[in-house]
Parts: sequence; structure tokens; C-alpha cells
Amino acid sequence: MVVDTGTHWSTFGQVVIITLVQLGGLGVMTASMFILIILRRPISFRDRFELREVSKAGGIQSVAGLIWATVLVTLLFEAVGAAALWYRMDGLEGNHRAIGMGVFHAVSAFNNAGFDLMPPFTNLTTYATDPFFLLVTALLVFFGGIGALVLMDIFSKRTWKALSQNSRIVLIASGILLLVGFLGILATEFTNPKTLFPLSWHDKLVNAFFHSVTARTAGFDSLSVADFKDETQFLLMLLMYIGGATGSTAGGIKVTTLAILVLASLAAVRGYEHASVMGARLSHRLVYRAMSVAVLTLFVIFLATLVLTVSEEFLFRQVLFEVVSAFATVGLTTGITPDLSLVGKLTIIVVMYLGRLGPLTLAYALAQRAREPSYQLPEREIGIG
Repeated sequence: MVVDTGTHWSTFGQVVIITLVQLGGLGVMTASMFILIILRRPISFRDRFELREVSKAGGIQSVAGLIWATVLVTLLFEAVGAAALWYRMDGLEGNHRAIGMGVFHAVSAFNNAGFDLMPPFTNLTTYATDPFFLLVTALLVFFGGIGALVLMDIFSKRTWKALSQNSRIVLIASGILLLVGFLGILATEFTNPKTLFPLSWHDKLVNAFFHSVTARTAGFDSLSVADFKDETQFLLMLLMYIGGATGSTAGGIKVTTLAILVLASLAAVRGYEHASVMGARLSHRLVYRAMSVAVLTLFVIFLATLVLTVSEEFLFRQVLFEVVSAFATVGLTTGITPDLSLVGKLTIIVVMYLGRLGPLTLAYALAQRAREPSYQLPEREIGIG
């Protein structure tokens, strides 16, 4: 954000912003198909097939039901979150304003946007000692980050063994990343007088957990990111780059992509021809897709960082943090966003656009069935490492 959302924009402007956040969280394909369903317009077979490939729905005819379920699950979580936040802010903001703020922040949190209506450029720092507010927001961010498809799978299956392989991988990877982020932030910031050190033990734990959640998906912060140590900011960059689950409201390369890359690397170290997970073999094509997403996104981040290093006069870590946050559509910043030059702002805009559509569009393109050649080329060994 280059201007404060709560004070710069009118009520109409804020409604436009949160509407775009909602549509962006649902996804371009889901939102457009939902509109077609409401208008009772036919959905093309190709669109049904593409959504089925992404969601792994049971059949082509189940797409309409899947879209309805996705929208209803989204609205349900946002409504519960809005009620909880309204309850907490009612005594602080007044009933009328608390309702609006509750809805705005619940939608922003579940859709992993990070926009807020708090005092200018303070984000959620005024609630750093309010565990109820932070935990409700963190849960909304987390549920939005794992995606409606995983949530529906959990509600329908209810047992761990019955969950789909994708859901189990998402939950395991997300849990590991949350724990790593929580322990890392707690360890590095524990003695920092500008962040965790002045807080009570209880608030230290809550704020470390909160930032572990929001760094991977949404740009909320209860402590000033600019005051974090260099090692903490680097950890946040890693979490932002990974992001949330495929098909969720989060950005990044996605936890499933990371899981595939880790499993493929472990298989290569052990000398195996194929990577496997939970009793199933991962195809080479799937590993190639994950590698393509990781390599191309790193190239985008590298190129944008190079441009901003030349056009801006900020520290390198500030520039790199800004680019990674933009690409992962997180929104965290060390405070340099409003002061970027025109070239810097345009670069960040492009990076955000590529980050929101790039990996997903690339996944669609790579998922299409390619024509295999009728011959095989001879194998050659090339030195690596």
C-alpha cells in the first residue's frame, strides 16, 4: 500500500477494495463461473475440465456443486470471523463502526489480503497485546491459506486416513512450516527490545505464532517488520516465498510444490529413480512442473530485485523483502513502499500480478496433456554439483 486504506479512501473506495479482495480470493475462474451460475448461463466443457483438474473434483458435472460449496464455505468462515472480530471491537470502536471493521478484516484475513482499516500505517500493532483478536485473525488467515477444498475434505471425511493425499500433504507441510516459523521468530526476536522482549510470555508466544501464520499468506503484522532483525526478515522471506496451498487464497509457490521438490531431492540423494509419498509414486512430469514453477519464480524475483536495486536507494535486504512480499502477494513491508520511485512502483505492480497469476497460469499450461514424440533421444550424462 502506498496510501493508508482506512483514511485515504472513502467508504465507497473501501467497499471496492474489499470486493476485489473477495473476488481475488475466490479466484478468477471460480468467481467468473459463479457469476455464470447465478445468471443461469452455461459453463463450457473446457472450463469445467480445467477446474476439475485443479480441484480434483469427482466428475465434470460436479463442478457447479463444487463452486457453490466453495463460495458457501468461504462466506461461512468470513461470517463467523466477522462476528468474532465485531464482538471484540464493539467496545473499542462503537457498534456501527465495529460491524464494518469486523466484516472488512474478516474478508481481508480469510482471503489473505492484509488490508486493514486501523490508524494510519499501524496495521494490527495496536492489538499486539490482544490475544483474542490476533488468534481469530490468524485462524482466518490459516483456513484461507489451506483452501476451501481442503476444508471441505476435512468436513466430509472427518478422519485422517480418509482424507485425500493432497489434503494430508497440505496439512503436514503447513504444520511443519508453522512450527518452524513460530520457533524461529521466537528465538530470533526474543531479546529484541523493539519487538518481543517488552511483551509478557503469553504475548510473546501469541505474536510469534501470529507472524508465523501471516508471513506465509497475509500481510498483517502485530509488530513492526522494520524492527525485526535481519535473520528474522530472512526467515519471513522464506515463508512468504513458499506460501499456502494450491487452490487457496494464498500466494507463493505453494506448500505442495515445496513438498514435491523436497521429496524429489531426497529420492535423488538416495539414488532412487522415482520420488514417492504415502505409498504412491510421483511422476517425473509432476516433478518437472514443480521445478519449473520454482525456477521461473526465482527468476522473476531475481530480475525485479535487480531493477529495484538500480532504481531505489534502500538497503538490499529491504528491496529483496519488498519483491518477495509482492511476488507472494503477502503485503508485508519494511516501510519503503510509499517511498518507491515510479519505476519501483511499476515493478512491484508487475511482480504482484505475475505472483498472483504466474504460478497458477503456469500450472494450467503445464497440466495440459502434451503430445509425446514418437521416438526417444539417446541419454547423455552431464556433470552436476
